Amino acid sequence: MESATPGGRSPIDSRVTTTTPTLTGPAHAPRPTSSTPATVRALVERFEETYEAVYGRGAGFREAGVELTTFRVEAIGRTPKPSIRGPVAATTPFATKREIFEPVLERWVSSSIYQWLSLPVGYRVAGPAVIEHPETTVYVGVGQTAQIDPAGNLDITFEGIVS
Repeated sequence: MESATPGGRSPIDSRVTTTTPTLTGPAHAPRPTSSTPATVRALVERFEETYEAVYGRGAGFREAGVELTTFRVEAIGRTPKPSIRGPVAATTPFATKREIFEPVLERWVSSSIYQWLSLPVGYRVAGPAVIEHPETTVYVGVGQTAQIDPAGNLDITFEGIVS
């Protein structure tokens, strides 16, 4: 694993136990690898410096105590580059019909319903239409045209409203 930034980032949320504001700040470099009394003292001192910088000198109240509430580590790892598979549909898709309310026209209209994964590259769908995908549903409005690009993305363009 490599650090997300030189020296890495280890944000910690902290707050004075008698107050509700929470401050997020980086842990001191080098990042703590264990919670020794010296490490905790350094984190509390860093919090107190940040607290006073935000709320003004003397605003902190050490005797109230400090609560370290959240510890996060941000890192970047090397992963294999994913292969992008384009759409496999090659034939003219079949569309069903359904009545939908078209908000631009402010009335119910008959709309074509397409399955995204059945749309071949370059196939144009004029709105009003609905394109269903296993993970989402896309509405193509009046005056819009949707088209599948070579990577399988849906590109919607506005061509003007025809009433």
